[in-house]
Amino acid sequence: ALAKPVPGMESSDYPAMALLNTALGSGMSSLLFHEIREKEGLVYDIYSQIYALRETGVLVIYSSMSPSNLGRFFEKLKKLLSSIQILEKFDYGKNRLLGKLEMMTESPGSVMGFVVDRLVCGLESYDMDSFMEEIKSLNRLDFEKVAKEVLSGSWAVFGLGPDSARLDFSILEV
Repeated sequence: ALAKPVPGMESSDYPAMALLNTALGSGMSSLLFHEIREKEGLVYDIYSQIYALRETGVLVIYSSMSPSNLGRFFEKLKKLLSSIQILEKFDYGKNRLLGKLEMMTESPGSVMGFVVDRLVCGLESYDMDSFMEEIKSLNRLDFEKVAKEVLSGSWAVFGLGPDSARLDFSILEV
């Protein structure tokens, strides 16, 4: 897995970060799933997830693969994260995120989880409709700004595997 610090829930960039996460690694049409799993066949599974607190968070890219694919996986991931391909996923990310949030409104437990996440971080209660309006108001420039800030630079890498799967860390700088 790879991890990178991202804006927390109180940041004005958080809605764009949520959209970026969705475009990057949520669902079979996401950039990571389509390019690395479906087109290249390098992984068994791949997705991204945000774990956010009040002031900070972490974006994690998880994948599972055969050790023999490790080098090619990181080369492809590096190219994807430094390319403009993620910008082509703006509409997909926005529509999928809004759809996921809409489905959450049908589940009292999901709505409660959304509210509790904010309260645990010491933030004011916040209704899902307001968050959905923030997502709807995002434009391509908001998305591009956050994508450039978050996806470039160094990532923390951690994983489990056999000794034969040693990694050349020089290929990881994006």
